[in-house]
Amino acid sequence: MKPSRACLSLRSSLAAYRQEQEAKNAVVLPEKTDESTVKPRHACGSPRLAREASQHRVAESAEPRPPPRKLTWAIRCTRACQRPRLWMPLLLLAVLLVLLPFGLAMLPERRPSERRAPAAASPLPSAELLPPPSPPAAASRPPRLRPDASLNLLLLLVDDLRAAVGAYGDSLALTPNIDTLASQGVLFTRAYASVATCSPSRTSLLTGMRPDRHKVYDLETHFRQTVPAAVTLPQLFREKGYLSLSFGKVFHEGLDDAASWTPQEELTRAGLGELASSRGTSQTYGDDWAYMEYDSEAAATPYRGRKFGRSWERAERRRGYVDAKTADKACLALEWLRGAARPFFLAVGLVRPHLPWSAPEWAWAQHDEKDFKLPVPLPPTDASELTLQSLNRWGELRAYSGAPARGSLIGEKALKHVQGYYAAVTFADHQVGRVLTRLDKTALSNSTAVVLTSDHGWKLGEFGSWSKHTTLEADLRVPLVVRHPRAPRRVRGARTDAIVELIDLYPTIAQWSGLPPPAGQLDGVPFTALLTAPRFKEGENAEFFAPDRYAVSQWPLSTHQPGGADVFPCMGYRIRTVRHAVTRWYAANASVDRAVRCSESVDVFELAVPGAREQENVAERFEGMRVLARLAPVFERQFQWAPSPSSISEPIKRHYQLWISDGEADGEFQTRVALDCNKRRCSVAQRVEKLHAEGYRGDFVSKHITEEGVHEQVL
Repeated sequence: MKPSRACLSLRSSLAAYRQEQEAKNAVVLPEKTDESTVKPRHACGSPRLAREASQHRVAESAEPRPPPRKLTWAIRCTRACQRPRLWMPLLLLAVLLVLLPFGLAMLPERRPSERRAPAAASPLPSAELLPPPSPPAAASRPPRLRPDASLNLLLLLVDDLRAAVGAYGDSLALTPNIDTLASQGVLFTRAYASVATCSPSRTSLLTGMRPDRHKVYDLETHFRQTVPAAVTLPQLFREKGYLSLSFGKVFHEGLDDAASWTPQEELTRAGLGELASSRGTSQTYGDDWAYMEYDSEAAATPYRGRKFGRSWERAERRRGYVDAKTADKACLALEWLRGAARPFFLAVGLVRPHLPWSAPEWAWAQHDEKDFKLPVPLPPTDASELTLQSLNRWGELRAYSGAPARGSLIGEKALKHVQGYYAAVTFADHQVGRVLTRLDKTALSNSTAVVLTSDHGWKLGEFGSWSKHTTLEADLRVPLVVRHPRAPRRVRGARTDAIVELIDLYPTIAQWSGLPPPAGQLDGVPFTALLTAPRFKEGENAEFFAPDRYAVSQWPLSTHQPGGADVFPCMGYRIRTVRHAVTRWYAANASVDRAVRCSESVDVFELAVPGAREQENVAERFEGMRVLARLAPVFERQFQWAPSPSSISEPIKRHYQLWISDGEADGEFQTRVALDCNKRRCSVAQRVEKLHAEGYRGDFVSKHITEEGVHEQVL
């Protein structure tokens, strides 16, 4: 850079001045001056300053003197003029930073994946429905969890636990231990079970297979009878050298699987003899209810021919409960496993809050029944006939003496049952806390992944129903919390709205453990990426947030209906997307009229919020028909009992509905559709007369669906 004339003039004057000073052994001009005392009056290169500096002469004297203030400033300005102009690159950098957002906005938007890829041998629909996603850029991929075969696993299964957990926003739930676990891991707000009954759901979770693959639909069939070669999740760990243990209700009672757990003789050889002698205690939970848990004389007496004892009970005793004993065994196991040379798979199954809702007095005292409010006991508007049938059959609770044999559960008795459920949840949470505290004390937390979930939910008066056994949100949505010791700190306490299923746990756990799953068995998809980036919506995580991402659930109506499949050969299948829940009912091995009866029942509910309650069936509206048309290929590919494609996408005809309120003839129905037919096919008056003759009592309401809306008339 060429200096200016003023700078050259100043340079020559200063050089002459220095020579004179050195010749007289004067003090050399310092390189730096106190700039705080020198205030510039003119910019470097000013003609006036240059002229005064060039005319200056150092007077002859014995004592050297410093140059005047103006010349001092000239020295500093001369050096500055010789430096490169650093402000120019800084200015260019600032301009680039300002223009960068505008340039990024002009780039084409990247389209995330809209479907998840199914497993190789899974019955899930293939990616043919939508175009395959483009491979994500390396920069957009979230961090991954590296497979670690040395990690232990603690699986906590809480029976019949709906989202009655403080971490899920339930202000009446007292679950401090589960809440603490959620604050240390990732909480899933949209986790769904495959079916809302114990044994089929647990079989799906532990095998990674849908019910239509393992063929377990009831509480008696063992999956080894239908899929004998299946490898369960604990069995996979055992075969890879892990110690595999379980306490409490993991598989359904009476349906435990010996191949899934480490044999007791092997535990003895490993030096865990005391653990081997106590393993498997209290796998069941039925015969000792009335005596061990209730601690009351009334509980030991027959109950008017009921199958079980009281539906709820509060007692002073603190010990003796099944779940307390299960937690004792699990804590003892952790003490022994601390010194084991092999990693472990430990499954702990808690019975509560499954019926009966028995818990010690201290758990009941933390809940006041006056704090609870019962939901409106009405079914969803325009719900299909088969959905209403499943709502009105809650014989499980009626088998206990605390519930009415017929009619509705209302008033103080209903509130007492709600209080009992929440007390049982608090008691189960206490046992979870005991196990997790022992895990911390044994210094195993840093090497153990923890998964807490349930087999399905439960309805506490929603739609007038007190049970599970439906395809509705309250029964299928379950809590799911995963705490992985290798997950980054920033995701602790994170929540994700991504849709996942319980069958996804098998491939997820196998993936982070570095264990290859059995080929062709799993129907689920691993969601390991969500444990490091729960809200990341690009790259590998995009499939979990796609609009058409769905969870699949089903319910065999014939399993819990009188007469079984001979009377009601229908299977309800539910597709849960981000915004909707669609249920269709199909018939298997049935005559044409039965197949038509099943296929005419369809429900489309708008559920944009996780855990929302179904309000109105919009299957007959344009929005509902559009949803049905979009999901028609999914139903065709997903279900082996699906009817012809034409009947799936065919709009449902407008019809009359005849409702019966509080019918007591069969002791079961509370509110149901008694007539659902086209106006041209039947007479409402004739059907009412016939139903009265058959013994039905109650109010009959005719609902006429027209373009203007639904017109009701009490008959």
